[in-house]
Amino acid sequence: MIAQRRGKNVAVGGLVLQFICTGVLVGAWLATGRPQSVLASLWVTAGGLGIWLMAAILFYCRQLQQQEALEIDEAARAGQESSIFDEKGQGRPAQARLDFVLKWVLPASTLLLAAYHATFGVLVLRWALSASPSKLAGMLPGAFFTGMAGFAMFLFSRYATGMGRSVEWRPLRAAGGYALFCALSMALAVAAMVFAFLKYGGGDRIAAMVIPAVQIVLAVELALNFLVDLYRPRLPGQEHHLSFDSRLLDLLASARLAVQWLPLLRQQ
Repeated sequence: MIAQRRGKNVAVGGLVLQFICTGVLVGAWLATGRPQSVLASLWVTAGGLGIWLMAAILFYCRQLQQQEALEIDEAARAGQESSIFDEKGQGRPAQARLDFVLKWVLPASTLLLAAYHATFGVLVLRWALSASPSKLAGMLPGAFFTGMAGFAMFLFSRYATGMGRSVEWRPLRAAGGYALFCALSMALAVAAMVFAFLKYGGGDRIAAMVIPAVQIVLAVELALNFLVDLYRPRLPGQEHHLSFDSRLLDLLASARLAVQWLPLLRQQ
């Protein structure tokens, strides 16, 4: 129960940080003349709000379920009447709520997230391919604030991903992996703004094509996760795979962790 409360607090913190970074990108986009790369990163970052929210909801439901199970065990040990708790879970509202979230809310949120990335990935990519270059200004301040937000997101993604390696904090793995994707998209936007300051506007268009292309790939993976989750057998005692947990982003995060540990392995 304590672990679930801690996971919920981290997820809420990630949600707040994701909201702040989204606001920073909105300000940078408006203040710098609406560069395409910043808009692409903005839609990616805004999509992370749903993932952190789902992680917080899962931790909260697990916390209530564990508290309910503890109260039932204490009542049974005290010899109190426990007939109101039958084998089907009637009289266990916290357990029923958690089952409902896992069975219906989680797949529905995955499908909505896939639709979100597919829609905005295609729209931003089409706009980047067809729109004429904008008159950009204030690139260095925009790059500075976007870079600071991206760095904060990168650090928090490392923290969440590290916690998510444990089974009890598994939802943080999905959120941390996506936060890393957001940090990388902001890094591309920063690079594009720096290139624009150096009078090379092509970097903005390139970044605006790369980011939504990855979004479309992510949308396809999430849709496949949704379909696979419908037919995946639910075995007792087996860990439930979260359908919004991207394996591609998890591999990216794992590769980053491997690079960080490589110097230590060489010393040994």
